[in-house]
Amino acid sequence: MNDIFISYSRKDTDFVRRVFTALEEQKYQAWVDWKGIDYSTKWWEEICAGIDRANNFVFVISPDALNSKYCHDEITHARQFNKRIIPFIYIDLDEEKWQREPLTDQALDNWTYLKSLQFISYPKLNDFDKAVAALVETADKDPAYIQTHTELLAAAKEWIKAGKSPGFLIRDQRLLQAETWLTQARAESKVPAPTAEQAAYIAASRKLADANLRRIKRFIAATITLVTIIIIFAMATTILFNQARATSHQIQTAVLAREQALNAEATTVAQVATATNEQGKAQNAAITATFAQGAAVYAQATAVAQADSAQKDAQIARTQVAIAGITLTSVPPTLTAVASAVADAQVEHAISLQLANASLLLANSQIDDALKIADRLVQTYPDKVLVYIGRGLINAYRGQHEKAVADFDKALQLNPSFANGYYNRGISYTQLTKYQQAISDFTRALELDPSSAPVYNSRGYAYNLNKQADKALVDFNKAIQLDPMALLPYYNRGTTYNDLEEYDKAIIDLTKAIELDPKYTFAYYNRGLAYHAIKQYDKALIDFNQVIKLNPLFALAYYNRGVNYNAQSQYEEAISDFSQTIQLSPPYALAYLMRGASYLGQHEYAKALADWNQYEKMGGILLPAYIQLRAEAEAALNQTPTATSQ
Repeated sequence: MNDIFISYSRKDTDFVRRVFTALEEQKYQAWVDWKGIDYSTKWWEEICAGIDRANNFVFVISPDALNSKYCHDEITHARQFNKRIIPFIYIDLDEEKWQREPLTDQALDNWTYLKSLQFISYPKLNDFDKAVAALVETADKDPAYIQTHTELLAAAKEWIKAGKSPGFLIRDQRLLQAETWLTQARAESKVPAPTAEQAAYIAASRKLADANLRRIKRFIAATITLVTIIIIFAMATTILFNQARATSHQIQTAVLAREQALNAEATTVAQVATATNEQGKAQNAAITATFAQGAAVYAQATAVAQADSAQKDAQIARTQVAIAGITLTSVPPTLTAVASAVADAQVEHAISLQLANASLLLANSQIDDALKIADRLVQTYPDKVLVYIGRGLINAYRGQHEKAVADFDKALQLNPSFANGYYNRGISYTQLTKYQQAISDFTRALELDPSSAPVYNSRGYAYNLNKQADKALVDFNKAIQLDPMALLPYYNRGTTYNDLEEYDKAIIDLTKAIELDPKYTFAYYNRGLAYHAIKQYDKALIDFNQVIKLNPLFALAYYNRGVNYNAQSQYEEAISDFSQTIQLSPPYALAYLMRGASYLGQHEYAKALADWNQYEKMGGILLPAYIQLRAEAEAALNQTPTATSQ
């Protein structure tokens, strides 16, 4: 990054060198093209990059500079990307005389803009040092805002140049700072204003961050609910006291010392429990984490200790403790049991923290590093359910579903009653197209937890893929009944209705999905298909347009919009969309078939046949209607019918 870009006429080089030297003496970095104009594309790209990466654009005004096409090109570029422009007059302009010369619209427009700005006039100041000081003072205004403007513009343009690759987006604290900068700039009408490119770059970064956060939450929600043991210390004290009365003084002393240690542990845990209860009295509190701030995941838990106060000196209390999804009943809260439970909870807590770190690495696309953490946990804690669930989820995330299934198998060997293990294994089986095994796992999960809407939804999805639409609809209905605000059951039921050609019902469900998430691309896409099927082409077009707006790389959206245009005999638009489909997905044979049909509609028979030849090379199905159309095109060109036509 540079402090200043200087735009000037080569005829004013001596003066500009004086300015450049004076700025250097004041520790300012100025970008000046001393090489001269070579008119090449690379040269112009370097000029534009110099402007983009400078905090200030200084235009050294003279009659020669105002008559320079290249100076005006530089000004236009600076204006286009909202750079702070500082007009610095070297030689006064006789504006009336200048305007009598043959001027371009660009020159007149730039001059009108420059006159709206505050000039620094070397001739009026009649003092070079004062003129440079005024320039530095202007360039120093609002430095933090201007610096961020420059950095975000450069980053946004790199992102655009890279095809809007997610790898160029910003995350975490930088994203929060950029959003604050943009909000403040708009609220205070900052000058220069943020550019459309910067706003789009920040919005795309937020969209990716939100998507990553949702993925992390799904990852964490799918793991075991980790719990820490909370023992009512009064009960432990009573038991220890009774034990102490029955033993020697030495044993009593040792027990009381242990009691004090446990008291400190229980007090700390009880404080956590109290804080948790004040926030909501959550049952079996799940792992939570503020990932945007990088906070650690903290295990929360509850345990109920029951005691008969009337027999407190004679009866051992019965306690029910939940650890990692396993329920242990009738656990006598002796000193040994308490110590063991606390130790186990600490191990589970340590595992949860490591898995939280792994999930953060996943969010930053550091998949291999996340897997290394999971592998290390498996080696360290080979008898813990959680480590296999965690590694299984990471393997599923990276598309290694066979390995994920192996991990879930091990978790279920350790705890055959863990519903979440069956649920996650069912998801991986679905991805492996082993639908019957997936359905069996989801069914077992529901036997263990009959109130899980996500499991009903997933089983319904597997049923639909297994061509059992009637059972799928029953499961989607149940999922919606359990959680009326869940998006996916509506979406999946809508797509099932589409498959059944019950388009009105599909549109209702997909509309509900869109209400729940107005940026859910696939809901618009499938609703567009439904509208097209019932020949409501205008509504289909609106939905396909929205899909492309949300995801400009969605090849099938262009294809189906092209089909929609073709159905209305809008062949130019259809051809454009099919061409875009081919560009995004070259192996998609149907795009060649349909583009050929659109060319036929425009009587461009040679182009139609060229596309159809490509379609056949790609193994396209030779339907009777296609063969007939091909024969018509060949006849129109007086060509000998091909083997296909014959």
